[in-house]
Amino acid sequence: MTSSALIDSAARLRALRAQLRSVPVRNAKGRVVHLPETNALRVTVPLEYSGAMRPLKKMFGLRSAKTYEFDPLSQKLWERLDGQRTVEQLIEEVMGKHQLTFFEARGAVGQCLAQLSQRGLIALIVPPLPEDGADKLRQIIRG
Repeated sequence: MTSSALIDSAARLRALRAQLRSVPVRNAKGRVVHLPETNALRVTVPLEYSGAMRPLKKMFGLRSAKTYEFDPLSQKLWERLDGQRTVEQLIEEVMGKHQLTFFEARGAVGQCLAQLSQRGLIALIVPPLPEDGADKLRQIIRG
């Protein structure tokens, strides 16, 4: 294996570890409503306009919030987001509950979290890599 391939592999490994260690955190400004008649979940988040869009918001009567109704997987994941669980822990829970492989569960959870993040409903907090993990990556890169 060439040194550039090794470095590329180490970078992908580091990105995967960071993704798995990250902690999804709910948007604190979100308003959650449980709909008992359908057992659905709705979350409303404020829309923030910046720069030149701010005066246009009033002028054109642009909406100030957006509401999302969750599909069953998004709802189950949302209910598990406590600001402590990592993405890896969420994947493991989905694996166990739905008899999925790691890769299947990672795909489902990753897609759901990406959608929640794009909609401004969550943020992913990536804790710093522990020193022993950084040392292992340096050893891999140096060969």
